[in-house]
Amino acid sequence: YPAKGMYKRPRPFIGNGQPVCTPEISGLLRQDGSYPSGHAAIGYGWGMIMSDVIPKRRSALLKRGASFADSRRICNVHFLSDIAAGETLAKAVVAKLRTNPAYQADVAAAKAELSARAPVKPDCAVEKAALKLKR
Repeated sequence: YPAKGMYKRPRPFIGNGQPVCTPEISGLLRQDGSYPSGHAAIGYGWGMIMSDVIPKRRSALLKRGASFADSRRICNVHFLSDIAAGETLAKAVVAKLRTNPAYQADVAAAKAELSARAPVKPDCAVEKAALKLKR
């Protein structure tokens, strides 16, 4: 967050006058810097962390994290470079996490918990429908 304060980059919608996906918080967003995207960092980070827990779904999880990150550009609240910086931050943080014994233990515990449960068939249609919802 200190980088946002340092750069104070205005968000895209301020310059282009186009709408955002969440107009109810546009006032707050006007006061908050665009660079780097914290939401992009979260999306990429969650994708990487979840792919550590479920390696066989790595590709899909990483794509979902990237889609979450890119939604910030689509919603006109971040520039592509903001999102790229968020990805870089996520990669650095997760790389550091992966060297942490507590994180490694948490991943092992999550894997064990998942393997103890009955398999669940993903319902991708529900996610696709949810992603199509308009605010």
